Amino acid sequence: MFKYNNQSQYYLGKKLSNIDFGYHRADIGYSNIRIRNFKGRVGLRYEYYDFHSVLSSDLWTRNDIRSEGLVSSYAQARYESFDHSANPTRGHSVQFDYSLYTSNFVNYHGETAFSAININYLAALSVSDRVTFLPGVFARTLIGDNVAYQTRNIMGGTVAGRYM
Repeated sequence: MFKYNNQSQYYLGKKLSNIDFGYHRADIGYSNIRIRNFKGRVGLRYEYYDFHSVLSSDLWTRNDIRSEGLVSSYAQARYESFDHSANPTRGHSVQFDYSLYTSNFVNYHGETAFSAININYLAALSVSDRVTFLPGVFARTLIGDNVAYQTRNIMGGTVAGRYM
């Protein structure tokens, strides 16, 4: 997969930086793990962030961003009890994702590898026969001291789970 990104970052209404980069991803996984309402997936992923230009007023941002590839192993588990997959009227969905990021399958640039944990929860709340709300809670945390810039948490956007 390839995706081109042009991202502007703001702090309190002031533009801090403009980052222009290409995102390449290759994924090998086993995803046919199904037990009743549970679905699972495990695999390896290679992500390459090719930064073309970084315009920034902050020195730490310019020095921290570099083109690099990340190798991650991941596990995903999902429980879903919706009555209909397209238009549910009752039920819940809980998803847990864990990824371990490295630069060479063992560590991250000679230091301990870092991890990302995602937890997502959705519930179908029926108000009437024709109206159902699907409120959700999405959380992501990073574990480790030396976290790559491109995997850090960023607020904003219209779709959960799309970070850098």
